[in-house]
Order: sequence, then C-alpha cells, then structure tokens
Amino acid sequence: FTPVQTFLGGYLLHLSTSALLEDTGTVLGVSGIVDGQIWGTGNPRAPKSQEHESTREKQDAQWVERYWRMAVVGGMIAAPITASMLGVGGQGAIDAVRSWDILSGQLGWDRLALAGVLVGLGSRLGSGCTSGHFLCGASRLSPRSIVATAVFFPIAMVTSQLFPMTSSPALGNTAASYVPTYPALSDVPLFVLPIIIHQVLRLTLRRILALSPVVFLRLAPYILSGWTFGMGLVMSGMADPLKVVSFLRISPLRQWDPSLAMVFLGGVIPNAISYRRLISRRTTASSEPKPAYSWANWRVPRRRDIDWKLVSGAAVFGAGWGLGGVCPGPALVGVGSVVWDQLTGHGKSAAGMALGAFAVSVAAGMRIGRVI
Repeated sequence: FTPVQTFLGGYLLHLSTSALLEDTGTVLGVSGIVDGQIWGTGNPRAPKSQEHESTREKQDAQWVERYWRMAVVGGMIAAPITASMLGVGGQGAIDAVRSWDILSGQLGWDRLALAGVLVGLGSRLGSGCTSGHFLCGASRLSPRSIVATAVFFPIAMVTSQLFPMTSSPALGNTAASYVPTYPALSDVPLFVLPIIIHQVLRLTLRRILALSPVVFLRLAPYILSGWTFGMGLVMSGMADPLKVVSFLRISPLRQWDPSLAMVFLGGVIPNAISYRRLISRRTTASSEPKPAYSWANWRVPRRRDIDWKLVSGAAVFGAGWGLGGVCPGPALVGVGSVVWDQLTGHGKSAAGMALGAFAVSVAAGMRIGRVI
C-alpha cells in the first residue's frame, strides 16, 4: 500500500484530465482516444461553431482534429521513458515491465488475449473505460458514467476473485499488502517534480499559443496532458497490472492493496471540484463552458440515457479488467516502459510479447464493438 505515491499519482491524473477539459474542451477518455486513433472517426471536419470562419481556419481545425488523439497517445507512451531518464515517479515503470514479464508466463496467451478482447469490446460498447467513466465522467456526475462505474468495478472484483492469478506484489513480503509504505523524505521532491513540470509547461503553452499562429503547436496541450496522465499512472502504480489486481482481489486479505482508493481521493474528488468551478463560469445555465483556447470547442458527451449497450459493455469491460488487471491507459504506458527497457539493454522479450498480444486483442475487441 503506497498512499503517498498513489495519491500524488492520482493528483497528476486530475491535473491532466482537468487541464485538457478546461483548455480544449476535450475529455481524456483513453479507450475512445485509442479507438478513434486505430479505427478512425470518419473524415475530420471543422466543428459547427467554426463553420462561419475562413477556409484557413477550417483547415487548421481539421488538422488538429486529425492528429490530437495521436498527440495524447504519444505523450502517454513517452511518460515512462522520461520518468526513467529523470529518475522521477519511483519504480512504477520498472514494476510495470516486471509485471508484464510475470503475466506472460502466468496467464498464458489465451487468457491475455481474452482479457484484451473483453476490454476492447466492453469499452467500445460501454462508451468508455476507467479514465472516461470513473476519473472523468463520475466527477461530472454523469448518470451514464456513474452506472458504468457501478457495473464494471464489482464485476472486475468478482472476476479477479473467481479467476485468480498466482502472483501478486505481496508474495515474498513479510508484511501484509495493506500496511502502508512511505517514500524516503529525500525522494519526495522527485514525486513532486512532475506536478511542477506540468504546471509550468501549461502556463507557458497558454502564453505561446495566445501569440503563435503555428498550427502544429496546438497539439502541445494534448501531448502535455497525455504525458501527465502517463506519469500519473506510473507514479500511482496503476500501470502495474499486479498492483491493480491486488486491489481488485480482496481475498486473501493479506494480499489486498488498497492503493487504488487513493486515486479516488487524489483524482476523482479534485476533478469534481474543478468541474464545478468550470461550469460556474458559464454565461447562462444552458450554455457550454468556453475552453481557454479560442480555437478549441466544448466536446463533452451530453447523453444521459442508460441503455443495454452501456450496461453490457461495462460488464464485459469489467470482466476483461478483472482477468488481466489492465485497461487501455496502463497498456499504453506499458508500451513506453517496455521500449525503454529494450533501449537500455534490460529488455524482457516475454514482457513485450505479452503486451503486444494484449494490445492487438484490445484493438480487435474495439473493432468487434463497432459492428455490434
């Protein structure tokens, strides 16, 4: 149980998601971003609010619409690499590679593939995963996200209990997993550094983008939010599948790791406060908040209906999450961790193959979800 590291990681998740929403009007829902990047969203077109603008402005808007998902994904993959290079964020990136190496031998390709397909299919049918529904949607009090979260969390816990893994971070430890462990005082600045970097770069980008007409710089806020989100997953330990499973599986109690609860305290609650403050700036009760960047548009989902796809998709996603302990966001961070491991000559081929099998299965599941 790492309360300090996981809380600070959760706070980074809050900073990344709230900044992207406030600055660009975009929800950082990783499964939707990955699905759109892999399988497309149709021909990019300028938002309706920009239809009256010049041809050049429409082209700029289309360009950003085409590449912003790639920018978020790139930022997330880069996070564990920079964390390892700078020595920040603790052992999250190293633990993630270790866990993928263990999963490759422990679960087998069939279970990893099944988990990936269920995660991809469920997130597509249910219109989101842990980031879009739990971190972002629940904090906005979205009825769809609250229902989805209430479905996939218990199903993930039941699944991980019924189909347990034989390894967890608790194995070999004399202390129970729920006993808190704290970082050394000398390491605290390294955990705070990513927060400072995010805030400084965000303020700097606001100044630069207010003056610069260069369109490709508009991708910088998306890269920054992706990087900060990835750093949050690394620092919190949520990029480590075995740590996630140790939360989902509460029996035996000695191996239960309550760290994920700190993500709620550090991420979801601050997101709720930030969103309340954001909508309080509206000119009328029925209007939409205006993003900080003039070229951006508010694109928060407005659906409130609860249909069979939402409920069944959340259930399927929960089953996949419980089987593997991984959802799309941590998988992307895992890619960066494995890449860095290979570049430094410590690469574990089994970890890379396991992650690759899971990623391909997620993409296949998303594709299946598009035709249902």
